Amino acid sequence: MIGALAALVLLGGGSLVVGQALAALSGGATREQPGDVSWLAPAFGLGTLLVVGGVAVRLPGHATTAAIVLAGAVVGAFVYVRGRVRGARAAALLGAPGVVITVLAAALPFAIAGHVGVLGVGLVNDDMASHLIIADYIGDPTGVVPSFIKGGYPIGPHALVAAIGRGTGADLIDVFAGLTLALPALLGLLGLGMLEGLPRYRRILGACLIALSYLGVSYLAQGAFKEPVLSLLVIGFALCLARLIGLERGREAEPDGTASLRVSPLLLGLPLGVLAAAVVFTYSLPGLLWLGAVGAALVLARVLLLEPRPKLPPNWPRKAAPYAIGAVAVVALATVQEWSRIADFSRVSALNPERFGSQLGNLRGSLSPLEVLGIWPSGDFRVTAGDGGLPALVFYAGAALAAAALLLGLSSAWRQRQLTLAAAAVAVGAVWGLLALIGSPY
Repeated sequence: MIGALAALVLLGGGSLVVGQALAALSGGATREQPGDVSWLAPAFGLGTLLVVGGVAVRLPGHATTAAIVLAGAVVGAFVYVRGRVRGARAAALLGAPGVVITVLAAALPFAIAGHVGVLGVGLVNDDMASHLIIADYIGDPTGVVPSFIKGGYPIGPHALVAAIGRGTGADLIDVFAGLTLALPALLGLLGLGMLEGLPRYRRILGACLIALSYLGVSYLAQGAFKEPVLSLLVIGFALCLARLIGLERGREAEPDGTASLRVSPLLLGLPLGVLAAAVVFTYSLPGLLWLGAVGAALVLARVLLLEPRPKLPPNWPRKAAPYAIGAVAVVALATVQEWSRIADFSRVSALNPERFGSQLGNLRGSLSPLEVLGIWPSGDFRVTAGDGGLPALVFYAGAALAAAALLLGLSSAWRQRQLTLAAAAVAVGAVWGLLALIGSPY
């Protein structure tokens, strides 16, 4: 348990410190003119650690080198951010209740079991066994090379786990448990930023609901961490891009006028490149499908739905080209070690659902899209309406209630012209539809 708590503190605290430093750097904050606390720090920080850890773990020394480099990054970020960020105390007081609630909720499976261990273990769920093998191998790459490593499986989260395990001496199972506890806490803090303007207690409650959504908790309960990590990165990407293009008008909507004059546009867009690279280290190249869809939806929403509409100069492609090239270069350079692995990833036989004997993989059937609404009265996300011990009507009534709340939220967002989350939801819905057409339920 001590190892899990240590990993929770190191991952959560490190992400916040590094994320605030990246936000301060990209926003042009100085000690003479500090910037506000950024609620995007959880996504920025975790993304940075994923990239740094994924690169460092492949250097000589492997997990030991990664542990030293990550520790140096956190310490360096702490030194850099001191005096450049204001409002940290107030933000900590606001965020602490949500962190406690989300961590305790995520720890319930361990509390019920009476010990920290592998979640979701079963005859058809050997995912964590594979993750442990990957983390152990990349920390000390000797012996037989695991098939997933040969196939280019993304190793960003595993690099963090291996580094923390080496640096603290904690068992890898405990470190993965700490990652499981840290993710909802970070997502909840990101949610606080999305709910700015609400009264304090409603804001905290809403952030906890964001962090502990039905599907989000379902992933954590089965020991899955890549999907929650991807959701954190995609939401952070959407919010960051929206504020850069003027789609989201709030306290962090636009950089301070004086600061923005002295900050290079490349620095302003640096967090987007870091998040994109982190997606590659977490989900390989397919993860960029979500970022591309979200980015396109946000830009279209800004151009078509929000007044005043931007007026582009006649030579805008020439002016925009250096920044586009720079963003691509950041992602390419950060992931250069992974290029050959990315090419191999599509050929990993373990990812083929046919290994379970059908296109359903280890699923009972196609998941109901109504589950994404968040009210699905079953402890097993694979259960269809009416098969979980309750009448189907109860499932559909819950989904109808959630749909009504969604429509009210969308209506309110439209009236206030807060279009970021709505546009992002349309984008990820389109990705789901595409994958439903061309892929398998697994």
